[in-house]
Amino acid sequence: MRIAPLFIPYVNTAYVAFNIADEMAKVLPIIYKSTFGLATDDHSIANTIEAFAMQFDNNKVSEAGQ
Repeated sequence: MRIAPLFIPYVNTAYVAFNIADEMAKVLPIIYKSTFGLATDDHSIANTIEAFAMQFDNNKVSEAGQ
């Protein structure tokens, strides 16, 4: 079901843009924490962004399921 919206005209552009933004929101905080975050202990903003992006993840498993 993840590729079905790609075949709908006008929806596919927004769908791809949202997916790219979603994946970048997951990756950029990790890159920040592993490079620039080494100098500081405060990762609250990066953790907030990462948690916000993870709530849109379709493949997540609940804590009870883990």
